[in-house]
Amino acid sequence: MKKQCQRCKIKMEIPEMSEELKRLIGSFKICLSCAETERIQIVNDFKSSLKPEQRELLAKSQKISRYINLIDLHLLSGKQ
Repeated sequence: MKKQCQRCKIKMEIPEMSEELKRLIGSFKICLSCAETERIQIVNDFKSSLKPEQRELLAKSQKISRYINLIDLHLLSGKQ
C-alpha cells in the first residue's frame, strides 16, 4: 500500500499488516520526518511562550528526569 505525505508529497510504502493497523496508519496524513519537524516546532513554540521562571522550572524538571532515567538504567542493569 502506498500513501502520500500531505506536506512533502513523498510517497510512503506501507508494508503488509493487519487490517487494524491499516486503519490506524490510514489516519496518518504526514510522514515521520514531517511529524518530527512539527513536534520540534511545537516544543520550541511552547518553550518560547514560557516566562523565565517557568523555563527555569522546566529545565530543572528535565534534569531531574534524566537523573531518574540514569538511576533506572543502573538498577535495571543489575549493578549495585
